[in-house]
Amino acid sequence: MSATTFPFKENAYTLYANAQCLCPHVQRAIRAFKAAKVPYVVEEIDMQNKPEWYHLVNPQLKIPALRTPDGTILIESLVIAEF
Repeated sequence: MSATTFPFKENAYTLYANAQCLCPHVQRAIRAFKAAKVPYVVEEIDMQNKPEWYHLVNPQLKIPALRTPDGTILIESLVIAEF
């Protein structure tokens, strides 16, 4: 993978998070997707060993972050939940 690209699923919502994380911010985003019954995929991010490309998704290097099907990236859990 190039240093200027990052993994995502084409035409899908890609949630960058650690699905096993107990972080309330990650859980808020996951609950919002499940409540809305919107299909999404999780790109697992190990916060102890972040991928080199993750700064391209979220310069703050925090989770969660969301890439929408149109390529928009959201980086705050409340914004993701409201989206």
